Amino acid sequence: DKAYSFDKFDCEKYGLIKAYNFFYNSDNSKTPEYDVFFFGTYDQRYDNLVKILDSLDKQNLNVHSTLFSYDKKIVNEVKHKNISFINKIIPFNEAYVYNQNTEIILDIQHDTQVGLSFRPYEAMGLKKKLITTNPHIKEYEFYNPNNIFIWEKDTKEIPKSFLEIPYQDIDTETYNKYKLENWVKKMLS
Repeated sequence: DKAYSFDKFDCEKYGLIKAYNFFYNSDNSKTPEYDVFFFGTYDQRYDNLVKILDSLDKQNLNVHSTLFSYDKKIVNEVKHKNISFINKIIPFNEAYVYNQNTEIILDIQHDTQVGLSFRPYEAMGLKKKLITTNPHIKEYEFYNPNNIFIWEKDTKEIPKSFLEIPYQDIDTETYNKYKLENWVKKMLS
């Protein structure tokens, strides 16, 4: 009866209802191995990922990325000291474990993407900082520049102040809005 999208431009273009993603895990008790981590698929974002990882590595941050690809040629030929590959899809309900293992989650948007991926919501749920290439995150009520750094094309490094300021909790009402159970209630209303 209803059709939703997390992308505001798709909503305008196709007459869809604006929605948002959610988080379902808030367990951040694991001691992180990495300072910054990206978990995703090997695709057109790869060059941007390498640029960001290399910049962060120069700041002496412990950075890593795990990328998925079925293509054995890519896995065997694409080498980077901070990137590893997996060749099996990780179920959605297990993928959050990767983000538990980092202080800061890295989010790299697709070129045509306007809406937010799951990473900002996972960061919120786990109460972790986020580095994102998606400038549209400023439009969301949970945006806080102390928690979320927007990496632009000309960015060379993360400001020390962003790295040193502890994560700042968002208000309880906003936090609860993005929990899975509230997302389900909204979709079924």
